[in-house]
Amino acid sequence: LEELRSVRLQKADELRTLGVPSDGQGSGSTNWMPFAYRFERTHLAKTLHDLYADLEPGADVDEATCDPFAVCGRVMAKRVFGKLAFVTVEDVSGPIQLQISKANLPSASADGTL
Repeated sequence: LEELRSVRLQKADELRTLGVPSDGQGSGSTNWMPFAYRFERTHLAKTLHDLYADLEPGADVDEATCDPFAVCGRVMAKRVFGKLAFVTVEDVSGPIQLQISKANLPSASADGTL
């Protein structure tokens, strides 16, 4: 348990030295904290299931017509397949599976460290 704690503290220190804010915007700072103090959830998992019930499996949502959303909960499963990842998050309303493609993510650094 102590080893796990020291590894986590070391990773947090590494993030602090990078000086990249947790929101990915702005300039770095030596006073920057690697983890956000607040997180504003906009939707529950069940709400998203209800909103997108007619969406076919694997189909993309049109970004022009889709409002951004934020969910939070416990990560129950993570499966990474090269440039594609599936993450199952469970909140108080139930689980939701997120599909994340590296091609759709903004790059945080030129050298690919983040």
